[in-house]
Amino acid sequence: MDRKLLLWFCKELLKISLLYEKFKGVSFDYFISYSNLIKEILPIQPRSSIRKTWINYRIHNMMTNIYRKHPYLFSGFDKIIGVENIMEWVKEGGILLSFHYGDYRYGPRAVAQLLLKRVPKLKFIMLVDQESYNEEIKLKYKKVGVEFIIAEQVNIGLKLYRLISNNNWVYVYLDGNTGVGNDSSPINVNFLSSKIYIRSGLFRLMGRLHKPIIPVITRINEGKRELIIYPAVFIETNKVQEGAEKCFKYFREEILKSPEHWRLWYRHHWQVINWATNISFEKNEKAMNIFCKVKKLNLRLGSEGNVYKTIDKG
Repeated sequence: MDRKLLLWFCKELLKISLLYEKFKGVSFDYFISYSNLIKEILPIQPRSSIRKTWINYRIHNMMTNIYRKHPYLFSGFDKIIGVENIMEWVKEGGILLSFHYGDYRYGPRAVAQLLLKRVPKLKFIMLVDQESYNEEIKLKYKKVGVEFIIAEQVNIGLKLYRLISNNNWVYVYLDGNTGVGNDSSPINVNFLSSKIYIRSGLFRLMGRLHKPIIPVITRINEGKRELIIYPAVFIETNKVQEGAEKCFKYFREEILKSPEHWRLWYRHHWQVINWATNISFEKNEKAMNIFCKVKKLNLRLGSEGNVYKTIDKG
């Protein structure tokens, strides 16, 4: 399906939703997304208003949800950049590190097809949480040779060690932050204006194995769908933080350009350690118009992105 046509359809659909929400309020996820966008983006003086970014974020989510339910509508990537970066290490195995950004659901399929064409007996694994597995399995990945393992499984670290040691590739979403239990030694990285934590186990594992981590990002660039494969990153056992930053910087560069294309704004606050404090409140005059109803509570946003509660007397 033509992307421009689908974009137009989603824009018209959102107009109807916004009219309804003036009286009934927005969903909790979109309410919190707006809050997180204010806190994260205002300190860096964005080119677009927060409201416009939030609107475009919702339109993008509508489109990705339609593709999820009807995957045959996705016509593929217009361009794949950096194929040589993975072909150099194709027989070594390692981690393909991605993010819930752009047309992220179709990144694994495209990369798997590249690798399996070169090494047909290769195992290509996706590491996902249980909830994501229930959704992603509908995309029929097995038809293109993709297998799954669940991040919450016991001994997941040992399973990853064996798979990668045997020169297989594992596709991981770094921003998913899934795993078994709490991370005893999380890594702190800079996001846009805040500081967040990410799980460290994957990077420590790759430091021991001396195998490549190859960042992979899908993006929408001037209306074109692109998949970018970056140069391999190798983790030194005593420089895990530095290696994680090298991987994360590629995502940071892309999200600065188009923050609306990141799926996980609705749960971004889960990872935040410290928000920036230099927010220009006067630039966000429309935040007060956003509200959400949760049972008998009305949740509203202040201009600084904080959530306030009022009692619904009705």
